[in-house]
Amino acid sequence: MALVVGIFADEPFLGTGFAIVCSNIANLLSKKSDLRIIYFGRYGQESFFRKKPLKSGFPYEYVPCQGGTWDKDLIDAIIRHYKIDILITEDDWWSIDGFLYATKLNKIPFHLITPIDALPINPEAYNKFRQVKVLYVPNRSWEIIKMRDEKINVKYFPHGCDSNIFVPNPKIKHEKFTFVWSGRDELRKNLEGAILAFERIHEKYDVELLVRTDWNMPNAIKKRTYLIEKKLPIVHEQAMRGFHNDLAQTYNRGHVFLCTSKAGGFEMQSIEAMACGIPALVTDWNFMNEHIINGKNGFNIPYDNLEVLSDGRVWANIDVTLLAGFMELCINEWKNTSSMGQWARKYVKEKYRWENSAETLYESITMEN
Repeated sequence: MALVVGIFADEPFLGTGFAIVCSNIANLLSKKSDLRIIYFGRYGQESFFRKKPLKSGFPYEYVPCQGGTWDKDLIDAIIRHYKIDILITEDDWWSIDGFLYATKLNKIPFHLITPIDALPINPEAYNKFRQVKVLYVPNRSWEIIKMRDEKINVKYFPHGCDSNIFVPNPKIKHEKFTFVWSGRDELRKNLEGAILAFERIHEKYDVELLVRTDWNMPNAIKKRTYLIEKKLPIVHEQAMRGFHNDLAQTYNRGHVFLCTSKAGGFEMQSIEAMACGIPALVTDWNFMNEHIINGKNGFNIPYDNLEVLSDGRVWANIDVTLLAGFMELCINEWKNTSSMGQWARKYVKEKYRWENSAETLYESITMEN
């Protein structure tokens, strides 16, 4: 009898990293005959779930669930109604209390994929990691966790990238040299760093910056007004509900991807951009710099100062002056930039094959259960 695997995430077509990781998992695990995959996708703010899976065209069973957060009672009700044998989610460690409660109550294993995004790791996080069946992390922090506490069953699990969806599109024509920034407009993602660097080069070069974010958020509305008033050559693309190939089209509209985040556990979008043949400029800070080989598939840009958060974690601010210099280098040495993009795609296909990542997860859940 097939094991019923419940995967909890955002709606699979939201385009968030949370949704992309989990929908990729659901896509590939659904091919295993000994597993029954049910994907629970959240949206909205009220709390309820559909009693029968939706006919959606996905290779897995899809159940829409309203809820701004995964409430413990909602998770408990879903587990009991669908008779879930194993629960999998990708979420930040501070957001898993509801999952811990519901899986303990129903005595089922909880497999957690969490993007450790900064060091040092909070002691509270270790307490929660001890309670999950298997902890998967997408970077070298798994070694740190293992050394700190051998009781935690931690495994390395790079998110990977579906290089059959994120592909170069030579049909897209470029009128100007374009840098792409994509993500949520929040403090950690540091869109300001990208804009400041772009301001330093746009008067000297005929270039533009494509920013894909949710421009309906309050902070983004103010920022967009500011950018329009300054008349910077910035294209504002609204982050809409859409499938992964919509994101691939965004990356293909650019020549270089900018990742100015202050911290990140894997920064999937730089991997996706590289799969599309676009080199990436990334903040040279722990975990984010693991998938960039300087001069080969992009550049790790040094940081100029660090921020110590109230919980002890440390973020890094990208050096805007150096970032602008590397952006200029990419423009002036376009042949080399183009070659880096080609090498980047090859690198992602070889090192971050999503099929390998999913197979690692499949072997783990069948062995551990």
